[in-house]
Amino acid sequence: MLNLLRKNRSETPQFYWQETPTGVQFTAPSGDLSPLQYANTLSQDAYQANAQWLLLKELLDNGQAELVDTKVHISFEKVCRFDYVEQELLGLPEPYPFEIEIRSDGTFNQPEFRYNYQFLKPNGKPLHPTRIGCILRLTEEWVYCLTHEQFSLLEELDAFNARDIENKSFETNLIAFAKIKGLTKDTGSALDLYLNQEEVVAPKTVRLRLRESGDSIEIIPDAADIDSEQFEKVFDKFPVPQTTYNLSQPDGGRTRLLFQKEQKEALQTLKRYRRVSREQLAEIAEQPQLYFDPEVVELDPTDDTLSFSERVREIGIYKPRIYPFVSPYKSQWIPGILVEDDSGTRTKLQVRTEEEFTDLNRVIHEAKRTNQKAIKWKGQEFPVPDIEKHLPFIEKQLKHRKKPSRSQGEKSETTVLIIEENIEETDYVEKTSGSQVEKPFRHLLEPTPNLKQEVELLPHQEEGLAWAQQLWENNYLGGLLADDMGLGKTLQMLCFLEWHHAKYRLQESQGKPYLIVAPIALLENWAAEYPKFFDKGSLEFITLYGKALQNVKCDPSDADNLQIPDIEGAERLKELRKRRGALDVKRLRNADVVLTTYETVRDFQLDLGLIPWATVVIDEAQRIKNPVHSSRTL
Repeated sequence: MLNLLRKNRSETPQFYWQETPTGVQFTAPSGDLSPLQYANTLSQDAYQANAQWLLLKELLDNGQAELVDTKVHISFEKVCRFDYVEQELLGLPEPYPFEIEIRSDGTFNQPEFRYNYQFLKPNGKPLHPTRIGCILRLTEEWVYCLTHEQFSLLEELDAFNARDIENKSFETNLIAFAKIKGLTKDTGSALDLYLNQEEVVAPKTVRLRLRESGDSIEIIPDAADIDSEQFEKVFDKFPVPQTTYNLSQPDGGRTRLLFQKEQKEALQTLKRYRRVSREQLAEIAEQPQLYFDPEVVELDPTDDTLSFSERVREIGIYKPRIYPFVSPYKSQWIPGILVEDDSGTRTKLQVRTEEEFTDLNRVIHEAKRTNQKAIKWKGQEFPVPDIEKHLPFIEKQLKHRKKPSRSQGEKSETTVLIIEENIEETDYVEKTSGSQVEKPFRHLLEPTPNLKQEVELLPHQEEGLAWAQQLWENNYLGGLLADDMGLGKTLQMLCFLEWHHAKYRLQESQGKPYLIVAPIALLENWAAEYPKFFDKGSLEFITLYGKALQNVKCDPSDADNLQIPDIEGAERLKELRKRRGALDVKRLRNADVVLTTYETVRDFQLDLGLIPWATVVIDEAQRIKNPVHSSRTL
């Protein structure tokens, strides 16, 4: 195909490109014509120019390019992501094939520290191109295009060098280097000796490991990509957590393990619980969020704590699906575990002898060794993590059979919103007014206010938006938008919120807020997409996770002054707020759009449940693994 394109290149004038400070612009050969006007003048046998226009039009339709006057503008970020065929088709230069050398100027503890880099020929001699974005130009004809990895690396280096001295502390210099060195590995760039021997690991979260130590359990800090044993030793050397820990490498280099403020606070808490009894560990395991911030510390991802919904009956105690019990057997008390599935079916696992306990331990050990998530024991299947955490209780009860022990579930209680469930029977039906759900459903598209003029929804996006609009108009309680990745579900939902805000929310005396729940990795995309597509948008976004969560929390000392709902079990909310603090519900009620994580919804469901949300949008909805985690969603 490429040979055919090259053959026709001289027969018909093509779109030509030019780098600018913000991206690459493509212009029609007839400068007075817009790209579309020029494309309409092309004959069918103008293969190259027609193919170029089809690609440019696709980029425009997908919002990956924009029309500026009579030029198609594409950001450097997108240009350097083009594959070889796309670059060839658009006449872009070939990828830069040589090495980039990076040298340090100073050391990390100096505020004047900076990076110097240069481009090298295969013989080691330097090239001296002019770099504009991802374009390296040596002469008018001698031009290269950086790969995305090379472009990202150089952008990071330039951004760091441009920092003011007061923004170059030892810690910030290390954080920047951690990212830069990762990028150098992706590009194969050459580092000088000082940079090459330095490794910086700045983990986003702290991991917790457990180890038996006599009658106690040690809780051990850990992080990804480090020597765990070496870190444990240096962690215990200091009475208080350090910002950096130096770990030696076998080759003589050094790994600097760097923790930020919130992580140091979690490590300080860990200092208090470095060695605990089995009973203390059981209490921590039942409600780990009361001890460690789940945004900072990696806790059990299988935690099935209930999230809020409109079907709340009371504030009560969460009853886990898997919990230990004891039962009488031949004048003794025998331990076991009761497993309840989503349908309510209960299965009992009883351990009557030490031999059975040894066999159960063996089966679990073998399952973990082979990465199995479940075991089969006595003809039944049980999940490994949930069974394993109750083994200390079983072992203790087997040693003291004359009287029943209190189970872990009795020692630690989780306060949650209790709802009506619709698992086996329909206990809850949402009441609506004027519902027209029995009538034929028609996808009637209504215009989206404030959508940028150059943004044109694709047909499938228009259909998805119309479907969401008519769900609302016809009083449906929710829907599931299940397009493939990359087809613009976020844009469709933002258009829906903008439409709903203008048509309904602005007419209310006090507009209810919108809640968007998504994995943390996707939330930044939601906030970035809105100004990208709406030029006069009136919605403001509040982030309710990570560091920003503290800005929307009240002090625990104010718990007595906060509103308590008139509902059974409300006193539990007051007690919980004293221990954990509370969200500023009044501020959130007055927000436009709240962006939060599944973990935040789980941990602050009692506060979030007090807010009458206009609409709840759940991204990556497969994260809701249990029917009781239902909400009004789109």
